[in-house]
Amino acid sequence: MKLSVFCGVSVDGFLARPDDTFDFLQAGEQQPHGFNEFLASVDVVVTGRRTFKVVLKLGHLALYGKKPMVVLSSRPLDFSSVRGGVIEQMSGEPAEIVKQLKSRGFTHAYVDGGITVQRFLASGLIDRMVITRVPVLIGAGIPLFGPDRHDDGLVTEMALVVFLRGVNVGGHRTFRPSILAKKLSDYGVVNVGAAGTFVVRKPGSKATFRAALLRKLPFEAQVVLCDGRDLLRLEKDNPFAAEPSRPDIVRFVSILSRTGGLRATLPVTLPPDGEWLVRVIASKNQYAFGMYRRHMKTIGYLGRIDKLFGVPATTRNWNTILAVVRILKGDQNKPH
Repeated sequence: MKLSVFCGVSVDGFLARPDDTFDFLQAGEQQPHGFNEFLASVDVVVTGRRTFKVVLKLGHLALYGKKPMVVLSSRPLDFSSVRGGVIEQMSGEPAEIVKQLKSRGFTHAYVDGGITVQRFLASGLIDRMVITRVPVLIGAGIPLFGPDRHDDGLVTEMALVVFLRGVNVGGHRTFRPSILAKKLSDYGVVNVGAAGTFVVRKPGSKATFRAALLRKLPFEAQVVLCDGRDLLRLEKDNPFAAEPSRPDIVRFVSILSRTGGLRATLPVTLPPDGEWLVRVIASKNQYAFGMYRRHMKTIGYLGRIDKLFGVPATTRNWNTILAVVRILKGDQNKPH
């Protein structure tokens, strides 16, 4: 199934004014932009709750022609006032929405609405984007790209997850995570309960938060920041689904400081001969997945993951990742 975005923005990158109006787009209406031809090629429109309400209020629903429409929202919606259209509500992750649409025979979706576009982009599902800039500066408004906005009732600003490397180990670089979380309370920091793992509910600018975090730490430390959506996808994909759980085996995720260049063919066992203590079974982007045995020598072999991928890494057990996911899901399920 193909997913496309077709939109107009101001020169400074805004889809609409702060009050949701987009009258400034009229400046480009006299020029051919290919929207009618594009609309003829799609068989379903996917948009967010907020965008749908704005379009309905302004009387612009006809812009979508008579295409079937899917409005994404976790809240119940009332379509009783809508006449002459086929409209329904869905909720779920972008991949789930696409799966449902594809199963019903749709082949080309028009994805519309700021946060809806951002979510589908973040999931790697957008195949084509046509963006027309009109010669108008509006100074402020709703950006096409930028911090997540409350548009579809599913997600507001997406949290970051912090992984500190090499802290509270062997009496070196020790600190109290709960105190650090309190010092960063303006960012909504939650201590996950594992050394150097935090959920940041209100991160704002990633660079600004990183600087604030480093100022509050009592020592220099390597910090890895991950988008909360990445962890939600990991839990959903479950890289350990084919590996039975055993009391003597710990499943782990190594978070790389950046996407590394794997220097071996997986799976890799350490040591390579005899009974393994660490087994790396898979990797995806900046995450490596594996299992280790409870043994005194294991920590030394875990340290070799850096060399295996050619970049610094910090390791957490799978239960810690699931604890992070529970916090993230709890935030998503709160009423907005």
